[in-house]
Amino acid sequence: MTSKFDALANTKRLEDAGVPRSQAEVHAKALTEVVSEFVCREDLLRLEGSLRHEIEESEKRLILHINLVKTELMAKIDGVDAKVDSKIDGVDAKIDSKIDRVDAKIDSLRSEFEARFKAIDHDLLVNRWLSGLIISLNIAMAIKIFFP
Repeated sequence: MTSKFDALANTKRLEDAGVPRSQAEVHAKALTEVVSEFVCREDLLRLEGSLRHEIEESEKRLILHINLVKTELMAKIDGVDAKVDSKIDGVDAKIDSKIDRVDAKIDSLRSEFEARFKAIDHDLLVNRWLSGLIISLNIAMAIKIFFP
């Protein structure tokens, strides 16, 4: 680090002000040590440039790492998606199979009920005819009994 402190000019100034030369030199040496610990504008600008460069490099490495992690994560997500899709397809197949069995059972029951209803309908038709015949015979007998 550099500073613009001039020890000789400072010693001269102190001597001109009446300070003995030995004391002026000690003051100048002490001030030189103190001033050497201070940072000047150019030092700060260099440090700033160096820090900016380090930050930019860190940012680049971080972006690369983020992109790598993103790629790995997307690959894992794709793998999970494939597994989930596979499981969903399996469940769909099982559900479709069960639906087909239920549909077949419903169709079977429907056919059975239709056959039963046809039999009952036939029996009702026969019963109507028989009831009509019995009523007709009863009427005929009543007419013969009451109107000989």
